[in-house]
Amino acid sequence: MLTTLIIPLLSTLVLLLLYLCRNKQSGSEKKRPPFPLGLPIIGSLHQLGSLPHRSLAHLAKIYGPLMHLKLGRVPTLVASSPKMAELIMKTYDHAFCSRPILVATNYLTYGSTNVAFAPYGSYWRHVRKICILELFSSKRVQSFGFVRKEEVEGLVDSIFVSSKAKAPVNLTEAFLSLSNNVVCRVALGKSYWEEEPELREIFESSRSLIGGFFVGDFFPSLEWVKYLTGFQRRLKKSFRHRDSFLEKVIAEHLLPTHGKEEKDLVDVLLQLQKEGNPDFTLSTDNIKAVVM
Repeated sequence: MLTTLIIPLLSTLVLLLLYLCRNKQSGSEKKRPPFPLGLPIIGSLHQLGSLPHRSLAHLAKIYGPLMHLKLGRVPTLVASSPKMAELIMKTYDHAFCSRPILVATNYLTYGSTNVAFAPYGSYWRHVRKICILELFSSKRVQSFGFVRKEEVEGLVDSIFVSSKAKAPVNLTEAFLSLSNNVVCRVALGKSYWEEEPELREIFESSRSLIGGFFVGDFFPSLEWVKYLTGFQRRLKKSFRHRDSFLEKVIAEHLLPTHGKEEKDLVDVLLQLQKEGNPDFTLSTDNIKAVVM
């Protein structure tokens, strides 16, 4: 008799709980943009595939120009039209302007203190002001016109020599060297890309770590996995080489014999650090983060 009463009662309670959960879920989903059904735990990670841009374009055709994805434990908003992009980047830019803090970028950029990865706030505003007024002003850009001219002339001469010798030209490598030589001379004062082979290794290592997949970025509770997979060891090695190189560059700029005819970006930042600012302290690590 007791059993026959308990079973219907439990069934009723289970159905009631399912109904309440469903109502709560549907209520919260009404506030979200459309989204594809994901899998437990991993969400929609499996739907990105090896070509995420194509996968997202395909999903946008189904779910519209604004959709919500759950990438592991990270909620993600995907805009796939000019109108939606304008809303996010102009109308609601303060809500979306901070980039997510990823393990590799946070470590390699001295705690996300460069312009690209620094979260929106007082520090970012000060560094952005320095970039606009001091580093990338119209006058500063024009002052480095001779660098661009010399590097382009060097590239043309190199291609001409190769053509006379009927040798093949790797344009990808040639244009990569051109852009990196210009950036190095403008930011650091000389063409480290050609003179320091270690810079290429640092660049490739950083690019691989920042652009690669790390489980802790999508499942924060699993960040400790980096100690088991060797990811932390590779991060430390890359950071150590990067930091050592930048220390050498700064030390060269502080030498009394360092030329001051045309100030590069490191010179400008060191001058600002020397002058000081009561509202903002520019540390040496901040300088390293900004120039790289």
